[in-house]
Amino acid sequence: DQAGPMARSAEDCALLLSAMSGFDERDATSVNQPPQDFHAQMLAAREGATAAQPLKGLRIGLPQEFFPAALAADVNGAVRAGLAELEKLGATLVDVSLP
Repeated sequence: DQAGPMARSAEDCALLLSAMSGFDERDATSVNQPPQDFHAQMLAAREGATAAQPLKGLRIGLPQEFFPAALAADVNGAVRAGLAELEKLGATLVDVSLP
């Protein structure tokens, strides 16, 4: 497992994630990249975004390991409904696989 930020808002999470980002030589899953400013990225205007589709240009990775066949149908349905709303708002959903 990996630590992740928990906060009252997405903006607060972005600030925390910015502080946590960057390479950690003691973490075998860490990627050798410089820290990122997720807060600035969150606030930056996305090309193509509109009032109707404010998430246009945003890609959201969906780890396929989070959607096993044994996932409860009601949970799967609720998550899929939420993902459909994100797509309506312009986000692009991308299947990914975790190492």
